[in-house]
Amino acid sequence: MEHGAQNSRPHDTRELVLSPHIRKDTRFDRPILVHELTGSEIASTPDLDAFLDGFARERSQNPRDDLALGCKELPSISDLRKLNFLVPPGIDEERQWVESRDVLKRYRCLASAHFRLYYQGRREITRSYASYLERAYTVLRSRFPLHLKRRATVVLCALEAHFSELWGERPFPEWMKAFAAMGSILVLNIREIGTAIRESPALLSIMMHELVHIALLQNYVRVPIWMEEGLCEYYSRPYSDSRFRRLLKHKKIFGLRELEMLPSNSLLELDDSPGGDNICYRQSHSIVAFMVGLWGESKFLSCIKATGFGPGKSISEIIRNMHLGQLDELEDRWQARYGRVDTTRLSFAADVNCARRNGNIVLTNRKSGASITANMDILAFIRFLCGGKTIREMGQRYHLERLGRDLGLLFRTGFLVCI
Repeated sequence: MEHGAQNSRPHDTRELVLSPHIRKDTRFDRPILVHELTGSEIASTPDLDAFLDGFARERSQNPRDDLALGCKELPSISDLRKLNFLVPPGIDEERQWVESRDVLKRYRCLASAHFRLYYQGRREITRSYASYLERAYTVLRSRFPLHLKRRATVVLCALEAHFSELWGERPFPEWMKAFAAMGSILVLNIREIGTAIRESPALLSIMMHELVHIALLQNYVRVPIWMEEGLCEYYSRPYSDSRFRRLLKHKKIFGLRELEMLPSNSLLELDDSPGGDNICYRQSHSIVAFMVGLWGESKFLSCIKATGFGPGKSISEIIRNMHLGQLDELEDRWQARYGRVDTTRLSFAADVNCARRNGNIVLTNRKSGASITANMDILAFIRFLCGGKTIREMGQRYHLERLGRDLGLLFRTGFLVCI
């Protein structure tokens, strides 16, 4: 495999920064932190979240176990390094990940000013893609103030099988041309785009959309999936309220909690329509445009740049602490602009078998084959969902923080359906 120019600066072992690839998740109803590229994980606690937050944006200096951790029951610096949660500044984790993939072993590498492209086939085609990406990034920089901190990794997939493998286990829509794998690696479907790039505003917007994902990750911005997609849309294409209103005539909107809690990786899990007809992307774009119009771009960007792992660092807490209101209230104000609109609700799936095994009530989804043991609380929750409920309505009876850990899993295994 050919390599582009190496970073000549030696890694200073006295300096460490937080890997931008850390995300929050749950495992067996317990909050965890997961490294997206390596899969390593650790239990999440408020103290650990706040501690790791201090290593974001290259703020760390000379971290030592005895000084940094004090008497708190936290993992040692050495353990966090072994997990790749803390890494030397300037390390290219995306490059390491790509070059370790068996499916990409035969790919060569070409580096440009802001990109490192992995490819098969003719080098001149890759140069044309590098030139086009540099142009897209130049346009994006004139609009979006969060810039790339290092070269972005790009994979040009000449085979659909390679594109599919990088996408993951879930099926990808046939119309898809590009995506940001794990929010950090730009994957392009050369069979869909073509070997000769044709000038197209739509293609330029696609590239800019995916580059916003990567810039957000490199700048440690941590916002819900709907806000991230809304940001990518806002800075990659002009917003059209009239187009959104036309879409509302034949599609139901989702509540912000549904957009945040139900998908595991992508809003396409809720609506896999192409971009222009995708209610999740159009709705996210509309809400971000509404917030920017309400507060001004500078204040809105201050909110997203203040996000992080630690207590008080979620976007809803930041909005509240900056005296900009509650997220639910903002959602209501946004929705009021469009009058009475149909809203997606959640209901328990009809194709579920109920059986008693070893004294337990077991529910089995006939489509997915997934099973759950139902206690009285679950049966009461099923009855409560009769006729459909939004997650905000569920929150009037149930504790949403606990409920939210289960809703996504129930949705992805087919026990909950959108109506």
